[in-house]
Amino acid sequence: MICNLLFESDNVEYSVNAVLMFLGNYMQVDRCYVLKSFDEGESFKITHEWCGTDIKPNINKYDEISKDVFADVFEKSEEHGYSACDDLTLDDSHWGGRDDVRSYIQTQIRNNGKVTHVLGVEISQESRKWLPVETNSIVFVLKLLLIFLKNK
Repeated sequence: MICNLLFESDNVEYSVNAVLMFLGNYMQVDRCYVLKSFDEGESFKITHEWCGTDIKPNINKYDEISKDVFADVFEKSEEHGYSACDDLTLDDSHWGGRDDVRSYIQTQIRNNGKVTHVLGVEISQESRKWLPVETNSIVFVLKLLLIFLKNK
């Protein structure tokens, strides 16, 4: 299904957004997003985002997000390629000063040890026990998206 969404259109933006919408609906989350670094992992920009009903987009809210915002998340993800939190109210980390995220999974792609791309999903109002199939799915989708974007 994801491959069909990526290749059914010549419009790259449409294809990536269609995958994020599919992923968001399938995983029943509030937001899916792709972050990309344009300066070798020092800062990030939201390049694509899908939001569920009644969720305000962040794509134009943050022009540049420092890697320091995600330092704890990136550190936690080094071993498995992803970081997940079931309930941020029980975690002492602060999600970049945002209080609109309760639970998340975030996966990263690294190049020479530096994070270059991030795919994340978030839930705003409730905690969620993430299943291994969900974390594996998001890692797989990010890898597919990167292969697709590199070839476009």
